[in-house]
Amino acid sequence: MATDNAVFEGLLDFEIPSIGRTCQTWYKLFGEIKPGVRPLIALHGGPGVNSAYLEILTDVTDGRPGPLIIYDQVGTGRSTHLPEKMGDTEFWNVQLFIDELNNLLKKLEIKEYDLLGHSWGGMLAASHAVQGPPGLKHLILSSSPASIPLWIESQHTLRATLPQDTQDTMIKHELEGTVQSKEYQAAVGVFYSRHLCILDRLPGPVAEGFACIGQDPTVYMTMYGIPQRKDSKEFNITGSLKDWTIIDQIEKIQVPTLVTNGAQDEATDGTVAPYVEKLPHGKWVKFEQKMSAETPVREGYIDFEVASTGQTYQTYYKLFGELAPGVCPLIALHGGPGVNGAYLEILTDVTNGRPGPLIVYDQIGNGKSTHLPEKMGDTDFWTVQLFVDELNNLIRKLEITEYDLLGHSWGGILASSFVVQGAPGLRKLVISSSPASMQLWIDAQEVWKAQLPKEVRETIEKHEKDGTTDSKEYEEAVGVYYSRHLCTLDPMPAPIASGFECIAKDPTVYLTMNGPSEFTITGSLKTWSIIDQIEKITVPTLLTNGKYDEAADLVLAPYVEKLPNGKWVQFKKSSHMAHFEEREEFMKVLGDFLYGDGAGKVGYD
Repeated sequence: MATDNAVFEGLLDFEIPSIGRTCQTWYKLFGEIKPGVRPLIALHGGPGVNSAYLEILTDVTDGRPGPLIIYDQVGTGRSTHLPEKMGDTEFWNVQLFIDELNNLLKKLEIKEYDLLGHSWGGMLAASHAVQGPPGLKHLILSSSPASIPLWIESQHTLRATLPQDTQDTMIKHELEGTVQSKEYQAAVGVFYSRHLCILDRLPGPVAEGFACIGQDPTVYMTMYGIPQRKDSKEFNITGSLKDWTIIDQIEKIQVPTLVTNGAQDEATDGTVAPYVEKLPHGKWVKFEQKMSAETPVREGYIDFEVASTGQTYQTYYKLFGELAPGVCPLIALHGGPGVNGAYLEILTDVTNGRPGPLIVYDQIGNGKSTHLPEKMGDTDFWTVQLFVDELNNLIRKLEITEYDLLGHSWGGILASSFVVQGAPGLRKLVISSSPASMQLWIDAQEVWKAQLPKEVRETIEKHEKDGTTDSKEYEEAVGVYYSRHLCTLDPMPAPIASGFECIAKDPTVYLTMNGPSEFTITGSLKTWSIIDQIEKITVPTLLTNGKYDEAADLVLAPYVEKLPNGKWVQFKKSSHMAHFEEREEFMKVLGDFLYGDGAGKVGYD
């Protein structure tokens, strides 16, 4: 936050007659309350999060006379918590929070004020406004519904646009009452990434709010509750807000009112429509870009003819930005083999705001591209050349004449194999966490495996020897390895986890090309090596890996030694997913290389 105003924090006594107790409301004041100035009071959402994510509103109040006031509502953040009131729907009602707001106005001696409510905070603000508070001058209802039934209806509408497997997962767990499961949370994460916040990395203050609910879910669980279903078609919430509506009282809001929502908002147009229709002095602003993203996104399919089968398959791709003459896209090749391209969408951190778009695609057999489970075990079909041909096909069909190329893990194997065949139009190459040969990869896994706890190592070796690598015990042991050398973040970011789910749903490509695990390579990649051809890679090339990467230094060594025009950067706090684990630093390095003078001599950075 970059405010120059004075900042003050404090606690206000809040007497609640129904429990005969004085609680405390924590508040934060940016600026000064004094006669003749009108503060902006901001009400946070949830219910159950804290107010930190609204501090950003100092962007508006800084340099103006009126201060910003935010506060953590009772039961949340730094205000008094009442976990013993879990489930008490008579206690946790909207009027309790109206009383708290009135108490704050009284204790801070505020005569006139503007009021902003976001999400649940908008419901609170509207409920306060219809009671005719004399000092209220302007009202802002941001991404907030006019009724919970409309909110539920919007959830149905938006969920219907999710991938079918995501919908099925949500329905299954809501029917079974297992919404606390990891699988359900991952599915909800897909929804949130589209309709709550589309930024790849949830901003810290927003994430902090979710953490507040995790630490004390009393308010959220009692007022909102958990989604429940009686059948596969309809779900509802269970808390004290489930029947809330302001629709019949909207005309009582006589102050100038601004209503806002986003084009992809979970607070859809339908949820704010009653405000738009009924407010006596209302204005509606809809942010047409996807929340704060300015990059157009296009998805599509490209026909890919495979001569060996005489069949035409489809390659799914996603374009962030626009292809136009004179711009150089970054094409990103996902790993696996067998995952999808979603975990590379984060690279928009680098391409956004620059002329060249980002292109990710699901390689054949993966994600949303054509699947060929009947080709399980066919090592003559699943070859590196198949994927080189697919990449050439994509470049040709999209009419790309100049491009940069990034390959991560297996994607780096594909990228280097593609480049040594000529790759006309290639400007710069990035090989991220990828080996120069599969034998070096196997050697690196043995080095890391030897450093695992003895019981974990023995479990892995036992099941590989017995051929029981599909056992739960083996998966748990490999999970320990992955937590050290694949992704150190806990929980694993959803886009990475979704890649593993792709392999689980259709292991054809992974099992045929790689084999049962990272330690046991039995597939068509077993003898792959680019070492003798590295000198053919003459374009500026960036090599990256993490200090704890399963792609250890030894797997990159031939590139470091032989690349004519290379640069090697190691990320000291990362394993295999440095673009997530050290996101800011990774994107800086990548951006400097692609768009600055980033082609230097090989060496450590």
